[in-house]
Formats: sequence, C-alpha cells, structure tokens
Amino acid sequence: MIEVTNKNSKESKKMKYRNIFSYCYSCNSNSTNIISIRPNGGTSGIMINLCDKFLQELKTKIESLEEENERD
Repeated sequence: MIEVTNKNSKESKKMKYRNIFSYCYSCNSNSTNIISIRPNGGTSGIMINLCDKFLQELKTKIESLEEENERD
C-alpha cells in the first residue's frame, strides 16, 4: 500500500509520529508531503519526506518508467 499524505491533511493528525514532516530528503527544505510505503495490513514500512517539487519530479520519473515498460 502506498499513501501520500500532506502535512496539513486530516490523515496526518492521526499519524503516530507527527514530527516526521521535518524536511525534504532531496533538498532539505521544509517538507509538506510524506510517502508511506507499507505492506497491506502491515505496520512496518518506509516513510519518505518530499517537498512538492520533488514529489512532482518523482511522479514524472515513474510515468516515464511506465512508458518504457509498455514499449518493451
């Protein structure tokens, strides 16, 4: 399961660790988004802080990888 949560959303208030919205892992600016990757029904996983700019860049890279896979 992959979730993207904004710092100001209602879902972020329910998160156990609210201080995870500290800084972007790419540019060290104040982060406003977190990507949470966890197995379905699981509690372990990884959380990645990204600002809007790098979240958009990640989206673009994933879309280009999908296009490459469709051509193969």
